Amino acid sequence: MAKYIIQGGTRLKGKIKISANKNAVLPCLAAALLTEEEVVIRNVPDISDVDVFLEIFQSLGVKTERGDGFIKVHAGKVSSFLLPEELSSKLRASILFVGPLLARLGSAEFSHPGGDVIGKRSIEAHIQGLIDLGFEFEREDRKYFGKRGDKAFRSCRIFLEEASVTATENLLLAAALSPVTITLQNCAQEPHIVDLCNMLVEMGVSIKGIGSSLIIITGAGRLKGVDFGIYPQ
Repeated sequence: MAKYIIQGGTRLKGKIKISANKNAVLPCLAAALLTEEEVVIRNVPDISDVDVFLEIFQSLGVKTERGDGFIKVHAGKVSSFLLPEELSSKLRASILFVGPLLARLGSAEFSHPGGDVIGKRSIEAHIQGLIDLGFEFEREDRKYFGKRGDKAFRSCRIFLEEASVTATENLLLAAALSPVTITLQNCAQEPHIVDLCNMLVEMGVSIKGIGSSLIIITGAGRLKGVDFGIYPQ
């Protein structure tokens, strides 16, 4: 059996830089699709999940620039609504592109994210919530085809069937360009949802109940760019 022997008695000192939680960074990156203006996300960790997100941006025709701890996203032109399966299959969080694509382009085509469709890895909370928002879906095996329906962008009240973090984030992203008031009940309350809400507010969205299970969001027809820092929680 492996063991560790720790010898103390020495004063510890020094500094380390702590990057933001990836679970906060990824939805904020996805939110950059909602505006034609440049978005800067700071304190971004150097991890493979972020690499996949940047590849997905590239596949959508979105320009990105990566620097020391920051990423610039310029989605002035989004040329595709298809999330490539070879990328979305690598990362479950790729589902977070669906809400912004539906809001911005009115369409999204994607495969089940992150591998096999098993047990608790279902995305039904996302799909049902987006349907309740007024979007329509067709499914062929693992592929989903979503589009804006006639009832989209109308005031409504939605109860999430489960308090899913990414489903809550996806509905917030999908509603951000809707100039009506939408009430979300049974929302997840994790700190990274608070980060996403704060970013959307800086972009021009009105959100009440941040950090609670009841969120009231009133979107805007056009959102502005933002320079947003995400800090360790």
